[in-house]
Amino acid sequence: MTLFARRDVLVLGLMLSAACPVTALASESAASQPAPTRTVVPALFEHQRILLTPRLANGATIVFYTDTGGGLNMVRDDIAQRLGLRPGADVEEEGQPPLKTTEWPAFADGASIPPAEHDSYLQGRLAIVPAEGFGEGPMLNEGFLGSRWFAGRVWEFDYPDSTLSVLQGWTPPATARSTPLTMLPKRNMYWPRIQVEIDGEQLDMLFDTGAELRLGADGAKALGHAEGARVAGSFITARQYRKWRDAHPDWPVALKGDGGMPMIQVANVRIAGTDTGPAWFAARPDRNFTEYMSSMTDAPVEGAIGGSAFARLKMVADYPAQVLYVLP
Repeated sequence: MTLFARRDVLVLGLMLSAACPVTALASESAASQPAPTRTVVPALFEHQRILLTPRLANGATIVFYTDTGGGLNMVRDDIAQRLGLRPGADVEEEGQPPLKTTEWPAFADGASIPPAEHDSYLQGRLAIVPAEGFGEGPMLNEGFLGSRWFAGRVWEFDYPDSTLSVLQGWTPPATARSTPLTMLPKRNMYWPRIQVEIDGEQLDMLFDTGAELRLGADGAKALGHAEGARVAGSFITARQYRKWRDAHPDWPVALKGDGGMPMIQVANVRIAGTDTGPAWFAARPDRNFTEYMSSMTDAPVEGAIGGSAFARLKMVADYPAQVLYVLP
């Protein structure tokens, strides 16, 4: 989760840190039923961070950072100006200055991304964010697509193949394993919660493909990247971090891991009964999850599970059914 300020849910940001031609997956025997399809969206996987690279109808390009655990769908003000995006209606909220927006961009056929059809707060538009952000640090990405952009669809996250796809008419294979992916759609809150198993304990976590680490000196050394590199990670409360350290002094630790925050590498994360191997977690103050994030999920969460645990997985997140599948 990258949190980018919020008014109600204005912007989930720094506190914790196209369509290609449709391909039929299988034929339907009943002519009245459309064949299942997979639509691959233009994406780049960078250190397990998922960035979208659609092209506008006028040939210009924009890069969106995507985050199932994030807030507003937005675009940086200088990028909106460069692209000539059409202004949208302001979002008015009592006690807050008007929030400027743009209409959803007109993307080129074959290089587009789906619109934010389930974002009732912005009505499918993009919030305009100053480059310096809303007081929690600069907005480093050209654009950002959060939890409400993912709402209402069935998504395939194929980390080994570095692809993100929208599925229609999809049926899980018999070999797929599943776990609840619960959220609060009736309250227009699409921050998904899943349970994972670490060290024999079931933990409720935010399903957070956008969880991002900015490596400090020790983290860079541990992960083999340059200091300051932005990589996918996972987050955990300070209390659970201390519990792991006390129980497992042999687990690798990077004290200046995520900036100045410590990180710990757990031995294994089990998701939907599937062992995913070791994963790095950055510690966060307890209240970031026990108070703040848990106010937006359907039940309290102890952290956020992200790309550091997903690197070996092919998953399908069925938002309408609220189920996460791990595929063989």
